[in-house]
Amino acid sequence: MITVLIALTLTAGAFAQTEADFIVALTRDGTGVVITGYTGSQMAVVIPATIQGMPVREIGSITEVWQDPHAAFRETRITSVVIPDGVTLIGTSAFSQCRQLTQVTIPDSVTRIGNHAFYSCSSLRTITLPDSITEIRYNTFTLSGLTSITLPATLTAIPDSMFSNCTSLVNVSLPEGLTTIGGGAFFSCTALTSITLPASIRRIEVIAFYGCTSLTTITIPETVQELSIARDSFQDCPRLTLATQALLRRRGWTGN
Repeated sequence: MITVLIALTLTAGAFAQTEADFIVALTRDGTGVVITGYTGSQMAVVIPATIQGMPVREIGSITEVWQDPHAAFRETRITSVVIPDGVTLIGTSAFSQCRQLTQVTIPDSVTRIGNHAFYSCSSLRTITLPDSITEIRYNTFTLSGLTSITLPATLTAIPDSMFSNCTSLVNVSLPEGLTTIGGGAFFSCTALTSITLPASIRRIEVIAFYGCTSLTTITIPETVQELSIARDSFQDCPRLTLATQALLRRRGWTGN
């Protein structure tokens, strides 16, 4: 793996928001560019499709470590970002703690989103995830300001803590094909009032909906024959209707 960062020395004045505003490295296979830092002054960011003639392939960090100092835009004051077509990975902590970020444009070329990618993006209200995405890692939107989201049709599992402490999240659309809701996936989503599970659902892991204090209704299709529900999945959900509690118990839930 090539770990030497390429510090671009072109003047920002000459190129405005282009190559001069980005710190980059080569991808592991040496065929493209990883954006590892942003030094520009403009807060509405349009990432170039190529840098020094090389295609931009990844946004984020060189390694999958949350504390990696080279997470591309972490803790910057950007307000919007357009990711170019050709990027396949939004890496670990890529936009973590960008608290003024309100708009993200993700192209259909993206297939993976790393852990903590949009962690604590408190101004981010909604985001469109293309159906090209097949893998999303844990804590992706933890502590974000999301109010609604539609998950891509290709996603088969919601990772652990993906939406934990998203206290403004009201609407979630789950895709057919989803089999697993991971541990703490919706932990303390206190604005969530209802959720409809797809016919493909098979597992609801530990504390998946723990502390969802406004949650009243869970809809489970009659066609779901096998469903494993962790005992504490719905703990501290005091507003679940009796009908919903009865439905969950018929499906094997033994918790309170």
